[in-house]
Amino acid sequence: LAEEGLLELCNSATSQDSQVHRAAVKFAIKQVVELVRTGSRAKREQATRALGRLAREDAGYKARIVEANAIPVLVDLLCSMDSSIQESAARTLTCLARNCPVNRALMGTAGAIPRLTDLLMAPTAATSAAAASSVELPSPPDEGGQDPNALRAAAAGALFHLALNSASNKAMIVLAGAIPLLIDLLAVDSSEARQQAT
Repeated sequence: LAEEGLLELCNSATSQDSQVHRAAVKFAIKQVVELVRTGSRAKREQATRALGRLAREDAGYKARIVEANAIPVLVDLLCSMDSSIQESAARTLTCLARNCPVNRALMGTAGAIPRLTDLLMAPTAATSAAAASSVELPSPPDEGGQDPNALRAAAAGALFHLALNSASNKAMIVLAGAIPLLIDLLAVDSSEARQQAT
């Protein structure tokens, strides 16, 4: 119940909130980061999305998320076995990187670039179906009508924002081998994936 209240508080925040509401949200952020670290699979995903929403909503919330040491936690989630958690983490890192060179540098140092590059190689619905048919298994189900390239698009978007005005991150992106993968992403049947790859 307490976890639900924290998430509801964070998901209701806007940049026009009262000072009292803003203070409550800022206080809750550290607990939400802890929920990302230790919660159940569902709670980790919900908490990750809530942090991304807060980072998008307000620079003060974004700063508090970083102060709560969320970047290394989110970078670790990029290695999750759950693609929806990986996608949420990549999108939240994108929100934290936007218009914030300090956060971009922190993400580069935390190892986000090689992990995001690995996500560019995530199997798509087409490659999973082809692999399943080669051993006569049923195709994997589409998860909720989700774009099968959403994870790759989220990773490409995060890499784009990490590269902005950062020579060191650009160099790490090249060294991680992301460029050929981004070029390959331009050929996929997903407008979001193509847009993020450019």
